[in-house]
Amino acid sequence: MTDKIKPTYSVLNQFKLSIYYPILVLVISMLCISLNHVIGRGVHLEVPPVGLGFWRCFVASLILLPIIWPNRVYLISTIRSHFQILVVVGIILTVSTTSVLIALHFTTATNAAMINSTQPIITIILAWLFLNEQLERQQKFGVLLGFMGVMVMISKGDFHKLINVDYNIGDLISLAAMIGLAVYSIKLKSLADKFTAVELLFSILTVGTLFLLPFYIIETIYYHPVIISPTSLSSIFSMAIFVMVLGILAWNIGIQLVGPSMASIFLNLIPVFGAVLSMIFLGEQFHFYHFICFLFIFAGMLMVLRRSLQNLKLVNKIVN
Repeated sequence: MTDKIKPTYSVLNQFKLSIYYPILVLVISMLCISLNHVIGRGVHLEVPPVGLGFWRCFVASLILLPIIWPNRVYLISTIRSHFQILVVVGIILTVSTTSVLIALHFTTATNAAMINSTQPIITIILAWLFLNEQLERQQKFGVLLGFMGVMVMISKGDFHKLINVDYNIGDLISLAAMIGLAVYSIKLKSLADKFTAVELLFSILTVGTLFLLPFYIIETIYYHPVIISPTSLSSIFSMAIFVMVLGILAWNIGIQLVGPSMASIFLNLIPVFGAVLSMIFLGEQFHFYHFICFLFIFAGMLMVLRRSLQNLKLVNKIVN
């Protein structure tokens, strides 16, 4: 068996001990993943959801292939040892992320953003039940603040509007996707120390590509094929690079660093980044309720992560 190539010690390794590293990783992750809703909703009339999901996984796998190739023998052996759980995790991620694309064919980006805000709470409950991860009272209050911040944005400062939201099948699909992504975050813990971050993502995306293939063929025959066009190509490559490679890779690393519960609070940044991107690229205006929303979310994140940051500072002092 070929020995696995070990990374050399570098400035990056030192930076990983910094308290800023997990924050930076998770913020980058949320920025990239927020493009999933923006792009998915923008091309939903032209590019079918399963086809988009299949091709973005396939292209992302090809992007990662040269990186994992030197350790392919070791990786194949590791995959065989953890094949069942790897397949489960890969299918959960693939079905959940593709379900979001399907949901955007039936519901609005606003509804999707609202339902997306339930994932931190679902993740924390599952982490408490299955991983025995505990949150202090202050951290629980921080989760609540983050949830309220998202509600402020969605309701535009008028909570009566939440009562009049028109829910549909797309919202149910989106909720199921959030539950799936929460389960993915929990299950990922069992694989985190078996693979490097890139190897794990490549393995998961490969499973996802193979799993989606028969559904993609069915969609192509009975619904709508993916037609080669500037829109389809740009959406596939953008999602492959930013959402699947950079976004999910950073998300996986973030879960390894601070755990599912702590990492989940950053999910509230997705609608925040979505709003900012809409202002930049769609010319939407900045309103006062956006400012209130940002305050709630950032205050909630600080309260949840405060103890984790203190622990990271202690580790940093011990190591240095």
